[in-house]
Amino acid sequence: MDDPEQAPGDAVPLEAAHLLAAIRPLPSRTWRLAVQEFTRLPLVAWGVAWVLGYAAVQLLPPWIGLGAFSVLGVAALTLTRRVATPELQTGWEAQFRRCWWALIGVTPLLGLIIEPTPLPTLLLLLGALWGVALLLYAVAITDWALGMVGVTIVGGAAASHVLAGGWPLLCFGVVGGGAMAILGSVRLLRPA
Repeated sequence: MDDPEQAPGDAVPLEAAHLLAAIRPLPSRTWRLAVQEFTRLPLVAWGVAWVLGYAAVQLLPPWIGLGAFSVLGVAALTLTRRVATPELQTGWEAQFRRCWWALIGVTPLLGLIIEPTPLPTLLLLLGALWGVALLLYAVAITDWALGMVGVTIVGGAAASHVLAGGWPLLCFGVVGGGAMAILGSVRLLRPA
């Protein structure tokens, strides 16, 4: 029954307030969905490339292992081009891709700075740099799960260098690549 005390126009502001409250969280939920859509397949692709690539460098003759890792990296790069649907893209994805290309492009130059360094140490350092970049990206976009992957990669590089004995690259590939692949798989199977 209608409330005689309520003016007929009072229902409209109340309904509008409820609608505004309902749509207030939409931008952050949309952003989270776009970020997860943008990162899930690349995380799986790079995670698998790391597990197999670092294992190849550890278990095969160095140049064959590096060649295999390079092929896996090209495959991962190819898959990363197939990311977020156009409806979810806001324009930042292309800028992020350029930043990532810059990181990938300059990372090998760091090896020249610290020459001569044993190949395993160099690859652990370059992997740790990747982890730092993931961590910074995660902080910038408030993606705490991705930030934990970045921390895991950096910590895994340090632990593998100190504790893994004769198997640092294999251990690091499993830890760092596994962390990326697991988060990407979770995002593929259970979207935001």
